[in-house]
Amino acid sequence: MNKALNNEIGMYSVHRLITLIIVGALPLCASAQVEEPLTGMFRITSNTTELIGAPTAQQLDRIISVEDELQWQLYVPEDYDRSTAPGIFVYIDPNGSGIIPDQWRQTFVTHNLIWISARNVDKRVTLMKQLWTAILAVRAIDLRYAVDLNRVFVGSTGGGIDAAVNAMISTSEFVGGLYISGSMYWGDNPPDLSAFRRKRHVFITGSNDDASNTVRRDYQNYRDEGIRNVKLIFETDILRNPPPAELIDEALTYLAED
Repeated sequence: MNKALNNEIGMYSVHRLITLIIVGALPLCASAQVEEPLTGMFRITSNTTELIGAPTAQQLDRIISVEDELQWQLYVPEDYDRSTAPGIFVYIDPNGSGIIPDQWRQTFVTHNLIWISARNVDKRVTLMKQLWTAILAVRAIDLRYAVDLNRVFVGSTGGGIDAAVNAMISTSEFVGGLYISGSMYWGDNPPDLSAFRRKRHVFITGSNDDASNTVRRDYQNYRDEGIRNVKLIFETDILRNPPPAELIDEALTYLAED
């Protein structure tokens, strides 16, 4: 696929708006702060005005309406401790449920990661909305928890991978990407890849995966583009959906390496 975004969206740049949202130029919303953070599996709701303030929310309005209620599914490890701040894993779920697979939960405990994924009832959600909902997910977690913003990852499966790769290209906040049963490559019209080359990337595919040939080809394309921190995990047996926890553990271990 070749769906790399233009770095200009309307009258503002992706990176400028992301910097305002995540780095902290925008004030925290007192209503969103939680004295006793929840752990386990649960859902949160918010809107762009709460998360990034009215002026910036208005700039984003044609992508995500200020009137939209945004929902995310979370899994926060039960041993959450702000003194050992967890990282964040944003999952772009093409099916819209946002729920972490049960068999992955212990892996996220082991890697000290908070899972967050948008719950989208509308399966026709646009690439731009997928991208910005993933970016806002980081803000939603940062408002509620002490987190390690040096360990912020994004991942997806199939139809959400375009948004995940574009999040890696367009932002400095996501440092690693996990792409399951799919890939995205920009072909002869590459975006600015200077930061993307320094990040870490993992592809997961298998012998029974319809996308296997494309994934393996794009893995090699990444290497040919000078992206050295890229790993291909190939399941020679049947690749289950979702993949087994041991493959996710291998992927997360690679993404966390210095």
